[in-house]
Parts: sequence; C-alpha cells; structure tokens
Amino acid sequence: GQGLSAEQMSEYSKKVITDNKLKFYHISDYRNILVINKNMMEDKLKNMPPHENVGEPLEKLLSNIKENALNEFIRQNRFSLNKRDYMFYPWGVSKKAKLPSFYELHKKSCSCVCQAEILRGICKSMEIALPKLDYATADVNTNLIEKANTVLNEIKHYDVVIAHINGTDEVSHRKDVMGKVKFIEKIDKEFISLVIENVKNTKVIVLSDHQTSSVTGNHQKGFVDIIKTIIKE
Repeated sequence: GQGLSAEQMSEYSKKVITDNKLKFYHISDYRNILVINKNMMEDKLKNMPPHENVGEPLEKLLSNIKENALNEFIRQNRFSLNKRDYMFYPWGVSKKAKLPSFYELHKKSCSCVCQAEILRGICKSMEIALPKLDYATADVNTNLIEKANTVLNEIKHYDVVIAHINGTDEVSHRKDVMGKVKFIEKIDKEFISLVIENVKNTKVIVLSDHQTSSVTGNHQKGFVDIIKTIIKE
C-alpha cells in the first residue's frame, strides 16, 4: 500500500470484486481477510509475505498461487492511482483454531491493550478483555499516552495486563532504522516511564515477541531481550 493513505486503502478495499468461492473482509489500512475453502489451500497458496520479498520480481510471488479462483481475484482487483499500479495479493495462510482461555491456562484474569487486529482476534479467542482505544493505529503514529493511561486503568480490574505496541515491527519492515530508534525512544518516554511512575506492587516485563531487522526488513529467528522489574510501594 505504499503511496496510498489509509482512507484510499479503505476506499479501494470496499470496491473489491469476488465470486461465490471467496469472501473478502476489509479490516483496516492494508489489512484484509480473504476467506476461502480449505480445499483450495492445499499446495495452491504458499506463504510469501510481500514485505519480506521487497525488490523481488512480481512474477515470482504470483507464480506461487496455483488456485484459479485466487488468480482471478488478483486479476479483477488491480487498479492504478497516481501513475502507480496496485493489486491485492493473498498471503498469510491460516485456518480457524480453538484456543484455551487465558484463565484456563493461568488461573488469572487478563486484559490486553492493543490495536493490531491479529492480536485482538487472538485475545477474543482466549477470552481476554479488550478495552476500547480511540487513537491507536498499530503503527508509529499511535497514541502511546492513551495506551499507558489505559494500562493504568486496566490494572485496577485485572490480574494481568498486556500492552502490545506494533509500530516497531511496522517501521522495521519499512527498513527505517532511525525511525525505529526514534519510536523506541518515544515508547520509553511516553509509555514505559508513565506506567512505571504510576504503579505499585506490580511486576513489569518488557519484551518483544520476535525479531524484525530494520536493515533487511525481514523477521529473524533468535532470542529476544527480556527486561523485568518489580515496582514496590
């Protein structure tokens, strides 16, 4: 979606054409869900994340899609804007799964402060509370102070509160090294500091769920840092 605003991505997503074999749902920005029959997935759609294949020939990505209905979906929904060509590319194959509740696993209540749809979906499946956020974007322009204040409110009502900040991943995929540095500094100033200064008798853990290189723009295997501290009265 480079070169498109969130409003433009939403506008063109609402114009998507599908046949009776597919169901298309627009979520936000470049995020959409394409529901297909599981029989169409077997060896017909390999997972090739476009943000991890930047610079590769388009034909290489398209050659991995063997299902006719998906190729027709791509063909029907190409469009041009401001001398740029765009398309909807299916990737990230998954299927519905039954997850245990957070309480079932840990015998504790839990709330999650997040805006990224994939995480919100996981939380709903695990019966984790999801407070409403008015200014979160799941990117570097998110309102971190709103998130911090929401965490402080949720701590009053739940045993565990998870806060997910997605912007570092997004800016890494864009290969913006300094943008990532500045956003981490912003997290420290506007989120972590605000939380730590306003909690008592609370264990605070800061960690990443995976590595994303801001040099290559790709996810990486390996360990992540974990920072733990206990805030006492």
